[in-house]
Amino acid sequence: MRMFDTLVQASGTNFSIFRNSKKIATVKGLYYDELSVDLPFDCDVRIGDVILNELTEEKIIVGKLKKELTVTGDEIDFINASATSQIQAQASNIVYNVGTAYGSAFGPNASSAYQSASIDDLRKIIAENTIDDGRFNELIEVLEKCSEKGSYDQSALGKFSSLLQKNSWLTEPVANFILSKLFG
Repeated sequence: MRMFDTLVQASGTNFSIFRNSKKIATVKGLYYDELSVDLPFDCDVRIGDVILNELTEEKIIVGKLKKELTVTGDEIDFINASATSQIQAQASNIVYNVGTAYGSAFGPNASSAYQSASIDDLRKIIAENTIDDGRFNELIEVLEKCSEKGSYDQSALGKFSSLLQKNSWLTEPVANFILSKLFG
């Protein structure tokens, strides 16, 4: 038995592997750090795949794979998959309204992360922050239709409230997009 298998039995974590936005496997592996995981030697993982730690919901894009040998050196024990950066949700800025300084931002995040947003900007933000963009694409389509009409009514956008609550990193860019279209 490989040493890796013994460690996984004792303290393994489930990892989902995504390729081209589709889940291709769930495997038991070992969390190494926020940029690296150890996976079974026979795992189908490639550079560019996204690995989701199902316990912490941390995601990495695989940038490097290294096959580690067993103690005896005669076979592969496990694969170390590492990334150059972790996919993280954008931190939202806290905005305080003080006197007549409406919308002013204070503190270390003193400027808005998204000053303006186009449909292309929204697509880019979604691509950088999510694996499954199905519901997000539906939101983009509704925003495009509302933009063409010049009207953003609650009935069209209301069905996306839970999506925006769960993905708060998108709320500010969507609001900026709508405001820029309404007030140009």
